[in-house]
Amino acid sequence: NERGARVLGHPADQALGQRMGDMLPHWHSEGMFGKCLGVMRTGEPLEEEFESNVFGEQLWLRHQIVAIEDGVAVTARNITERKRAEMAVRQNQAELQAVNDASPLGLVRADKDGKCSYVNRTFEAITGMARDAALDDGWFGAVHPNDRDMLRASLRHLNTTQQAFQDTLRCVNTDGKIVWTSIKEATIVIDNQIAGYVGTLDDI
Repeated sequence: NERGARVLGHPADQALGQRMGDMLPHWHSEGMFGKCLGVMRTGEPLEEEFESNVFGEQLWLRHQIVAIEDGVAVTARNITERKRAEMAVRQNQAELQAVNDASPLGLVRADKDGKCSYVNRTFEAITGMARDAALDDGWFGAVHPNDRDMLRASLRHLNTTQQAFQDTLRCVNTDGKIVWTSIKEATIVIDNQIAGYVGTLDDI
């Protein structure tokens, strides 16, 4: 069709009867023709997303290759805009994580039920607890047993008042050392609903 003709860079009437390899020689190096041959041999359709150089422009395409009686049928859709948006989100997330890890404060993020979803490197250094171990309710294990009730009460306070909370909290490092910290907590509010909590730990 006309969209396919634009991808090929030839008018539809001129593209008919020409070899794909002559019109899109770079598809040899990108393995496109090998994929077509594989579909012809197996009869199994192939659908995937891939990056391709189309007449000097790097595009992301989503294509489907289906075996037909005398070869294959290929449909392709330009998804470059969506892929670039996804990559921008991933880059922003990576940059935010780098900033968090560089922070001198320990950071904790929890959902509305108080289950941890993220801690930064400074939290790990203060508590000796690895990120994976801190997830869900694991982060309470880094808190001194006598301070855990206070921590839970602070989350209830946040849930009721949505006002930031600050106090002194003892953490217990995995090496047994008690670390005194100043803890500050605040709510994460989306559309007037509490979606979670964020807290900082300052080693004092």
